[in-house]
Parts: sequence; structure tokens; C-alpha cells
Amino acid sequence: MDCGVGEYEKECASTCGPSALVAFVFFSAFVMLAAFVLLQLVIAVLMEQLSASEDDNAAAYMLMPGAKILNKSVFHRMYRRLRFNSARKLKHRKKQEKRPSRSTKARSSLAQSVTSNGTETH
Repeated sequence: MDCGVGEYEKECASTCGPSALVAFVFFSAFVMLAAFVLLQLVIAVLMEQLSASEDDNAAAYMLMPGAKILNKSVFHRMYRRLRFNSARKLKHRKKQEKRPSRSTKARSSLAQSVTSNGTETH
């Protein structure tokens, strides 16, 4: 480079500091660090908004429509209890239908005694 003025010629020192390599390393590190910080900032804001909206949705979701006290977990517990009790009653009723009742047994034994003796015995 020529830094001469008029008829005096003088060589100029480098204008990029110690060397161009140091400037390149500094600039690259600065850009990468700034991008990392900004990316972390954006992620933090998004996570905060997401958690805030989940809290609001969870509170509204847990309550059943038209109910102030009945939330979803209580409703599910009531439904499971109702389903269990109804299944138990159905099994009991089927067992009762399979077993002959006492009156049916008495009638069949009475009918057998009548046919064997020809008369009714008490």
C-alpha cells in the first residue's frame, strides 16, 4: 500500500490490526455467540408461552362442561365404578338364571313323587 503524500512516499502499516486472521476469528466468534444467545432467548420465550397456554388449557380441560366441581378424574372414577358394579350384577344375574330356583326343585321332586306313587305325598 502506498501512503505517500505528494512527492514523499511512505509505506503504510496494515489497516486490519495485527493480521487479517485475527479479525476473521473475532468476527466469526462474535456472530456465532450472538446467534446462540438469540436462539436461546427465542426458545425460552416459546417454552414459557407453551407452558402458560398448557396450564390454562389443562385447567379448562379438567372441568366437565356445565360443572363447576366435577372434574375429569372424578368423572372417570364414577364411570369405572358404575361399569364394575353393572358387570358384577350381570354376572350374578346370569348365575341365578343358570341355577334352578328352589321352587323349581320342589316342583320337580313333587312331580317325581306323584308319578312314582301315583298319589301326592306330603
